[in-house]
Amino acid sequence: MEYFKEGELHYLIANPDEVQHSSVSQAFNIRFFDQDFCLTCADAQRITEGRGTAIMFTAAGKRLFLKDYRRGGMIRHLSDKSYFWTGLSRTRAWCEFKLLVSMAKLGLNVPEVIACRVEKRWMTYRARLIVAVIQNSGSLLQTIKNHGYDAIDWYALGEFIGSFGAHRIFHADLNASNILVGSDTEFFLIDFDRGQQFNGLRAPLFRIVYEKRMLQRLYRSLLKSVTNVEVQAEAGEASFPADLWNQFLNGYRQTVIRSA
Repeated sequence: MEYFKEGELHYLIANPDEVQHSSVSQAFNIRFFDQDFCLTCADAQRITEGRGTAIMFTAAGKRLFLKDYRRGGMIRHLSDKSYFWTGLSRTRAWCEFKLLVSMAKLGLNVPEVIACRVEKRWMTYRARLIVAVIQNSGSLLQTIKNHGYDAIDWYALGEFIGSFGAHRIFHADLNASNILVGSDTEFFLIDFDRGQQFNGLRAPLFRIVYEKRMLQRLYRSLLKSVTNVEVQAEAGEASFPADLWNQFLNGYRQTVIRSA
């Protein structure tokens, strides 16, 4: 990783040896953090989803994704982009960047990280992150909408998420939109904002608290997908098929057990 600073702008650039494709990091231009500049690049596309706006564009022959970090909840009405400064290493972009690098070294299917920028403004900061777009994939939610539950190997999906659990990696917003599907047995996990890996003395916390929280978040997300495929429980309320969830959990648990 290469770090440099210009005034109150802090940059972290991936080392070509740490990423899957060195062409982007070798040709990196800090103007890629400027949304207006990115919109002038090849195949530029503004993406407006969730809380903010992101830009997809092509550079050095690779499709890239520039995202802003934005607040959720009620506090967003006071400041949607600014966070309290508690040190560079604790900023959200810095943490996500380093986690992505670590996960790539473990061989996990995550986006290739390119760079991040943190802008300090007195006691607050703003941040942006650039990652490579995962091509030829769609979200789990979209796959369920278009093709139904049978398009997914739920045991294989459990094994995939279990590969993160085996390394005690917590995804703070594990939902059906953040899981990408390449095929029925090939998956990718994106958006690791506020994610973390539990090591050392903190390792037991993952199994005791965070693992359950992560899986419950995914289950709630899958419940929301039910209405998209018109599956209803006998009581008339939406219910995700129990056999599919059990297949998922079996795949997850077996992967964690094998890695222990």
